[in-house]
Amino acid sequence: MARPAPLDPALALLVNHSGEPPCLIAADENWAGFDWRSIAAATVVSNRHDIASAASRGGHRVLFNDFDFSALDGERFERALLRVSKERPLCHHLINSLAATLAEGGRLWLCGGKQDGIKTYFKQATGHFGGSHSVVAPLKKHAALYLGALANSGRTAAPLDAQHYPQLRSPAGAPGWQSKPGIFGWQKIDRGSELLINHWRQLLASGELAAPQRLLDLGCGYGYLGVTALAGLAAPIAATLTDNSATALLAARANLGQLSAAQQAAVTLVAADAADSLSEPFDTILCNPPFHQGFAVDGGLTERFVAATARLLSRGGTALFVVNEFVPLERAAAGRLKCAAMQRAEGFVLFQLWQ
Repeated sequence: MARPAPLDPALALLVNHSGEPPCLIAADENWAGFDWRSIAAATVVSNRHDIASAASRGGHRVLFNDFDFSALDGERFERALLRVSKERPLCHHLINSLAATLAEGGRLWLCGGKQDGIKTYFKQATGHFGGSHSVVAPLKKHAALYLGALANSGRTAAPLDAQHYPQLRSPAGAPGWQSKPGIFGWQKIDRGSELLINHWRQLLASGELAAPQRLLDLGCGYGYLGVTALAGLAAPIAATLTDNSATALLAARANLGQLSAAQQAAVTLVAADAADSLSEPFDTILCNPPFHQGFAVDGGLTERFVAATARLLSRGGTALFVVNEFVPLERAAAGRLKCAAMQRAEGFVLFQLWQ
C-alpha cells in the first residue's frame, strides 16, 4: 500500500502559535489527515467530506458546504485560522469571509510557504484589514513556512478580488457546463475525460460492452463523465455521481440540468471520500482519479479509488479509468482487479478493469 501524504506542517504551526480564544477554521484539502482531537473545540467550515467527518468525530462543530459562511448567521469569533489555499479566488474568498466573522480585535492567522504566495496574500489581507496598523503579528519565517496575524479594527477596506467565487459559471474552455474555482480543472473539459468517454462510446457501439444498468461516476468533479455518459444513452438508468468535494457536487447538481427529467430522477449525488459510504454494486464505473491532495502529489489516492472500484464493481462489470501516464494504475490494481491498457494518447493512458 502507498503511504498517505504527509501531514502539512503549516497546520501544526497554525494551531500551536495562534492562541486559545474561540476559533473558526476554514479547512480545505490541506487539512487532510489532521488530528482534530489534538485541539480545543472549534467551529470548522470545510468543503471536503472526509475533513468535515473527521472534525465532527473529533468533537468540533462542523459546516460542510462550499465555504458558505452565511450559515454562521452573523456569529463572531476571536480567532480564525487559514492555511493559504491553492486556488487564488478561493483564498481571496476565504480571507474576505473570515475577516467578516471576526469580533472587534479578533485575529486572522495566515500560514503558508513562499511558493504558495503567502507574502502576497498577507500583503493583500493587510490592505483589506485597513492597513499596517492591523498587523499584530508580522509575517515571520518558520523553516520553509511563514506565519502572521491581522486584527479586525473595524476599518476594513475593499474586499479582495475573489472572482465571484460562490457563483457557478460556464468557463470558456467548457461551454455549456457549469463549474467554478475550487474544482480541479474547473476552467476546461479535461482531455483525459474526453478520451475516456469517446472510447466508452466506441465500445458500446461495437457491442464489446453492454449498455449499463447501474453506473457510477467515481470522483465526479463537476459531473462531466457521468452526465455525458447518461446523455448518450437511449433510456434513463440508475446512476450515482460521488465526490469528496461539496464544491464539485454543487456544480454536478447544476449540470444534471442537461439531462431529461426522467434521467435526472434516476441520478443520486453522494458526498463520500473515495465512495466510502457506498455499498451497492455497479456494472459500469467511470473514473478520472485525482493524484493531488493540497499542494502535494499523493499516490495513495489512486490506490483508494482502485480499492473502491474493486469493492463496488459487480461480477461481469467493467470500469474505465484514465490517468496520466506516470500514474502506476496497473500496480494499484494488482491483486484486486484485472487490468489492461486500452489506449495511450496525449500523455494519458486509458485502462479497462474487471473482476
